[in-house]
Amino acid sequence: MLSYWGLGAGDWILGTGDWGLDCWDLVIRLPSNHSPSSQFPSPQPPVPSLQPPAPSISPVQAYYLILYLCVMKTAYFQKENIKEVSGEILERIRPFCKSYRPVLDKDRMALLVVDMQHFFCDPHAHGFIPSAPAIIPGIMKLQKQCMESGIPVILTRHVNTEADAGMMGIRWKEVVTRENPQSAVIPELLLPGTTILEKSQFDAFFGTILEEKLKKEGRDQLIVCGVMTNLCCETTVRSAFVRGFEPLFPVDTTAAYNFEFHLSTFINLVYGFISPLNADEVIQVIINETY
Repeated sequence: MLSYWGLGAGDWILGTGDWGLDCWDLVIRLPSNHSPSSQFPSPQPPVPSLQPPAPSISPVQAYYLILYLCVMKTAYFQKENIKEVSGEILERIRPFCKSYRPVLDKDRMALLVVDMQHFFCDPHAHGFIPSAPAIIPGIMKLQKQCMESGIPVILTRHVNTEADAGMMGIRWKEVVTRENPQSAVIPELLLPGTTILEKSQFDAFFGTILEEKLKKEGRDQLIVCGVMTNLCCETTVRSAFVRGFEPLFPVDTTAAYNFEFHLSTFINLVYGFISPLNADEVIQVIINETY
């Protein structure tokens, strides 16, 4: 988690370890008359005894850097507000949507739950997504309905080795290995009859049997949910589309590090890849075969 400590008038340290950056904690020195925003909490941890020299940075640059880092992870979805916030997202993305409306058919559907692993869902984990816990009940409800209706359910598990990480290893510095206990899928979703599919890249189709499995079972409408909205989920939605599958991406069963990432993804995708919907609309089709 982002850490920052007040050292004195206008001195701040920002710990950036959460993103695997290969650098020291950044020391930003602001003028004594520059007050940090009220969003910054009171200093809490003790000041480390050794710190590298502060880089040269202007007050304006410092302000925006602090703002960027401090809003990187937010719990925009919570169990108490997810219906309201997802409704707001739907309203905001509809103006960008093309007029196409999919003809949903449960006999054509498969459910893909992307990377709901301890690494992303455990509050103590390095890659924790604050909004992830809020989407778990909705995913469980969707998964249960799919399984009761004979719709295939596939859970992806993202794991890497140094050999297959590729740009993932270069971009993120740290990779989640198979031996890491946090790479396991959360137990709430490990129901009998689900398929676990290991992947090594953002795209769940890349280097996996996903496409072959879907075509073999005659499923060409792919419900995508899980994490992260703007990385693995978005990449998989686009990949499904170009491979001839119709992606369905409910706004309330996916999570990113912040609201801006989530909203931006859906604004882009509704323009040419998906139609706006939530999980209840998909479940309605599964139960009543109407949309």
